[in-house]
Amino acid sequence: MKKRCSVVVAVILLAGCGLEDYESRMATRLAVLQEQTRYEALYAPAQIKHGVEEDAVAYPITIRLPRMFGLNDWFTAKGGYRYREGAVAEDVLYPPFLGEFPGFNRVGEAYGEPDERSTIAYYCYLGVLESRSAKFDAVLSDLRKKTAAKLPDTSPWQDVECRDENLVATTWKMMEAKGKQTFPDRSAIVHTMEGTFRAYAREDQGYIVLWAVRVPDSISHVVPLLDLADAVAGTVKITEPAPTGPVPTGPVAAPAEPPDQANDANPADEAASPPQS
Repeated sequence: MKKRCSVVVAVILLAGCGLEDYESRMATRLAVLQEQTRYEALYAPAQIKHGVEEDAVAYPITIRLPRMFGLNDWFTAKGGYRYREGAVAEDVLYPPFLGEFPGFNRVGEAYGEPDERSTIAYYCYLGVLESRSAKFDAVLSDLRKKTAAKLPDTSPWQDVECRDENLVATTWKMMEAKGKQTFPDRSAIVHTMEGTFRAYAREDQGYIVLWAVRVPDSISHVVPLLDLADAVAGTVKITEPAPTGPVPTGPVAAPAEPPDQANDANPADEAASPPQS
């Protein structure tokens, strides 16, 4: 009788262990699926270009940009700016506390609604440099120094893992700064308010890629850009090394082809098309 009871207890314990293992695996799988859904908020991969309009040349670099920025929300120093005439103002192109963004390629500007009566802008910035002409550590040091001069609550650069839609990780440097910054509303009235600036940087195959977001704290609960920033960085793919010849001269500030918001077509398939504003 005692032996039979021991067998029953062993069976129950084994069944319990199996159930616990199953639940653990299911929880892990659910967490993976939940993370992968974040990438549904991004466009298909688009190739980053440099140069001017029809002379633009593609870098061997792709990125998946956030869908919360529409086709007409992307700007370069050479393009137009919505309904306003003239060049895009520097406080739109670059974070106002910097005055420039390293290797500037494009900026995204869209609007969130902190309440039913107002709107406020939020931003993302993309930059590309060739590391044969720019030293990675020097670029990071300069970016942090300029940011900290205006926003004292600036973290040091730290290593973070950014994953793509397949949850494959790459290591990036990340810096975050908080404090009072200027953000315009849709009427171009500029407001000073608390905000968060978060920058990511990575050097690979002779390129330095910089990706940053800037969001007012008043809309961070309704605009998930800060939550998606690492996912966007994780989607950056560099497929070929940078050329090793002489450093080219001339303009390098044109953007990647804007994503097609209507059908999510890959902009790399329309390489001959001029950038749109």
